[in-house]
Amino acid sequence: MFRTLLVTLGLLISVSPLAAYGNDEAVKTCAAVRGNGDRILAHFGAIGRYHDSYPAFDGIAGGSSGSITSFIYESMQLNPLLEQCEGRSCSREEKRQRLAFLVKSIMGYVDAYKNTEEVQALLFTIQAVKDLQTLVAEPSFQKLITYDAAAAAQKVLAVLRTPEFRGLINPDLITLFQDSQNIPFHLEELQRNLKNFGSWKAADTSIFFFPGFINWPELGRRMGRIADFYAGYGSYYPLRDMDAVLQQCAPALAGKDWNHSEVLACQKDFTALIADYRKANIADVAGPHRIQDPIGKGMMALASTSILMGAANVAIYKAAHESYRRGEAYEFKPQFSDIKMGYFGREADLARIQENERGYTDTRTQRFESLGTRSWQDIISVSPAEPSLSDIRPVDEGRYSIGGWIDLSPTLVLRNAGCDEVVYFTRYVDRNISGFAASIVKMLNASDEELEQIIGANPDVSPTPAFILSNNEATGVWCTDWDAPAMGDFNAQFRAGLDGIFYSDSYPNAVAKFGVNACVRD
Repeated sequence: MFRTLLVTLGLLISVSPLAAYGNDEAVKTCAAVRGNGDRILAHFGAIGRYHDSYPAFDGIAGGSSGSITSFIYESMQLNPLLEQCEGRSCSREEKRQRLAFLVKSIMGYVDAYKNTEEVQALLFTIQAVKDLQTLVAEPSFQKLITYDAAAAAQKVLAVLRTPEFRGLINPDLITLFQDSQNIPFHLEELQRNLKNFGSWKAADTSIFFFPGFINWPELGRRMGRIADFYAGYGSYYPLRDMDAVLQQCAPALAGKDWNHSEVLACQKDFTALIADYRKANIADVAGPHRIQDPIGKGMMALASTSILMGAANVAIYKAAHESYRRGEAYEFKPQFSDIKMGYFGREADLARIQENERGYTDTRTQRFESLGTRSWQDIISVSPAEPSLSDIRPVDEGRYSIGGWIDLSPTLVLRNAGCDEVVYFTRYVDRNISGFAASIVKMLNASDEELEQIIGANPDVSPTPAFILSNNEATGVWCTDWDAPAMGDFNAQFRAGLDGIFYSDSYPNAVAKFGVNACVRD
């Protein structure tokens, strides 16, 4: 009841934007985005609602799916119509309204273009997994495994090669079953991963070696098509018509959900422009394309991934990987001291973070590893590719990515990068250590103390865990219940972000005071 009251109050007061907030151009305000897997649209609901009241961020950081959100958000910041309004410079208020419209409009793209390859990139992989789950649940398939495993593998390959899934299924998964020297072993691995898909369970170290279902470079390319539209890339862009839609519809959408009945005409006009844009640019293979741009082209942006490195760890990984591919028993016990918190970004930003000018002493800060400036294509191929969705992937010589779970509260890196204020977009977390990331850390051979420092959310522990430090260093925390909606229910996910509670002691219109326990549940 109390939470509902707070949400309702937040919806009412956020309709009236406060353009005065953040008028000091010297203040850098940045967004820290917690990754949330397939519930990525909750990010856009939350950030869109934030911009109903507050201006554009100067920087953004995220890992896992948060890296994709950062990529799309940076693309929106590149849109020329945030600077030029009807042939003149946009006011700060107009830019804020237009950015809020663009962020929320991701739901218009998803709803109107479900049959396009970029939106199907979100849907088809889920469908492929469902088809495989149906296959392996059949009693006849289970019998087939026992007397003709090769034939069972062919049935799996038939699903993976379904024309609708072409390009989206990880080619290495197909290779695994084509070349398997121990088909029963790999069929068992497949069934275990199908069982845990979407539940974010880490049962054993096999999740570091199972190839996963998603072709991450291809997913990045398709997400890049959405980013091209929002950035205004392409041989044709409906600049004048888009300007007119933003001029009329951005103020109308203020404080509202994308699907609000009062903005249906705006939805129709906007999605028609996407259709014109796609038709004109669909065959433009040469580019330029946003996915090829380096991180940080449009604003300060940082993307994280956990890094396995060190000669001993690399040798342990390679030996285990080779045994797994042969279908043999293996052991994987790396030295957790050489698991680093890797970040991509602009070189100057990374160098500043490395200096740790704020003097943070937490474990994550001490394990910072600069990964340099890379293309978004390279970044989205590794940061969201977490265990259970992907095996360990090479970044460069001697460094391997284990996915972006390691820093799900990137407040401290943003503060060290020069952000004066940080708004952290997250979900509620448990005080007691549990969940996917905690399981991953334990399987990477961390001690109990290291586990608490990396993942823990107990404010009573000493020294203070990195998550609590990150919470306390944030200017505001946007909490959501994004785990509640079902997988694939994009509208419910978006709404969960939109209806989040904003905790802050300093932001006008925040609906709750901050406190050290913001977003932490007992």
